[in-house]
Amino acid sequence: MNSLFNQWRDAFTKSVQPAVVWYEGREDREKLVLQLLVTTLIALLLFSAVWMPAWQVRDNQVAQWQSQTKLLSWMQLNELQVRSRQQSGGKTSSAGDDWIAGLSRSASLSSVTIKSFNPEGSDSVRVQLENQAFSAAYSWLQALAESGIYVVSAEFLPGSDEGRVNLRASLSRQP
Repeated sequence: MNSLFNQWRDAFTKSVQPAVVWYEGREDREKLVLQLLVTTLIALLLFSAVWMPAWQVRDNQVAQWQSQTKLLSWMQLNELQVRSRQQSGGKTSSAGDDWIAGLSRSASLSSVTIKSFNPEGSDSVRVQLENQAFSAAYSWLQALAESGIYVVSAEFLPGSDEGRVNLRASLSRQP
């Protein structure tokens, strides 16, 4: 093992020797500039190899925490409604405004802003979203479907920026 290390060290020394001779031939001012350059390069390598990935992991964790906090908030807001449905055997309440208010709450929790909504009878509504993130709008519609509010029709149009959409949708709940 020792001889292998010595062979590697000798080969490395032999390959670096021309650079060392070149460096030793420089004036003191040039050596100082080269030392500063090498120090800067090492600092940049450490920054890009260690610091930046660590901050990206941190940012991802913060985003995940915020998402989970929103979910917890939504669950806490809807806890009473779920418990009352469990006690009533899963039947919905007769008040038509409750589920429409739930639409607004779930939209705000999903980072979606409803521009307008028009009730169409007691069990359906037409909503309009403008310039919303596609992923947020789609996730909101999925969350509604999981809570018993279904998309009857939807029209997605491109928004003003990339990844943004305008949405017109008819939603209906199961009576």
